[in-house]
Amino acid sequence: MLDNGIIEESSGPWASPIVLVKKKDGSTRFCVDYRKLNEITKKDSYPLPRIDDTLDALNGSQWFTTLDLKSGYWQVEIRPEDRRQPSPPYKDFGNLSLKQVLTSSPILTYSRTDKDFILDTDASNEGIGAVLSQNMGNEEHVVAYFSKSLGKPERNYCVTRKELLAIVKSIEHFHHYLYGQKFLLRTDHASLRWLLNFKEPEGQIARWIQRLQEKLQTLHECREKFGMEIDISVKVLTTTSVDPWSSCEIQKAQLEDPNIKPILEKKLYSADRPSWQEISPESPATKRYWALWDFLHLKDGVLYHRWESDNGSSCRWQLILPKSRIPEVLRETHDSASGGHFRVMKTLSKTRERFYWDRLRADVEKWCRECHACGARKGPKTRSLATL
Repeated sequence: MLDNGIIEESSGPWASPIVLVKKKDGSTRFCVDYRKLNEITKKDSYPLPRIDDTLDALNGSQWFTTLDLKSGYWQVEIRPEDRRQPSPPYKDFGNLSLKQVLTSSPILTYSRTDKDFILDTDASNEGIGAVLSQNMGNEEHVVAYFSKSLGKPERNYCVTRKELLAIVKSIEHFHHYLYGQKFLLRTDHASLRWLLNFKEPEGQIARWIQRLQEKLQTLHECREKFGMEIDISVKVLTTTSVDPWSSCEIQKAQLEDPNIKPILEKKLYSADRPSWQEISPESPATKRYWALWDFLHLKDGVLYHRWESDNGSSCRWQLILPKSRIPEVLRETHDSASGGHFRVMKTLSKTRERFYWDRLRADVEKWCRECHACGARKGPKTRSLATL
């Protein structure tokens, strides 16, 4: 090392032991034990820049260089006034080499301010993710990735709600790229349509709508291109009609039912049963649902009632039916060809096979009593004549 000009002779009040350690390849590593010196050294602390901020600073650059810091501790010289501490003086700073970094196609590319962004989002049962890319030439090049695992409450969301969460979180994550920029959002468009169909959004849904309207206002120019007559324009990847009995549509209807909504929201965000003080201001129907807390469960973000027979030999899952869907179900279980206009007990039994709601029996009795077909079949009541 002395012959190569890496170290030089020095004298001073400081000394640190030298240790020679063998590497795996059989060569020797030169080490200096600076632990005692480090204990009394004043730390020059400063925050390191974020990697993504450093990469973004290269926006628009075409030529790149790297510094080859092989044996890097030997290539940065120590100031002459600090050389009294026995650290090896590093020399030959000119031995640093220049190399081309773009010897092959990189996995990620640097963003270009003159190109539009493309944001692809997706969701699964375990997490959400997004890919931010730009068209450069005839190909799409990835700029950045985003992923996030779902918490326990979020895993109870329905599929469409998870897709929507992926949109909201990914746009927030890439805010520094997308703010003030025109970009294309590619996702399952049913999630946005589901969101915008809420008549009076509140809570989390209202917050999501507000966030998306703030972030996606620059997409209005794309409305005609993709034929979407909505405030938020997205590229349509699927055009299937919405199933009114899908998990997301049922969850939406449950959230719009004032009797079910408090229980469903508690189930979505916590596994703990709310106290009576929390539930006491709610309606009598909500309180009756609260009394069944241990029998109410979430399946794909939708509230169900688990019914068991007395001996525990059988059980069934009954959908907690929102009030808006009761007429449709009773028409199917009583009025339809399969319903057969049976009387109360048979209609009640058939309805309970799949559904549950507060005051179910009273609603079934009222429906059968007011059924015109059943009334016509019975005919008028005959009056008995008095005996002569």
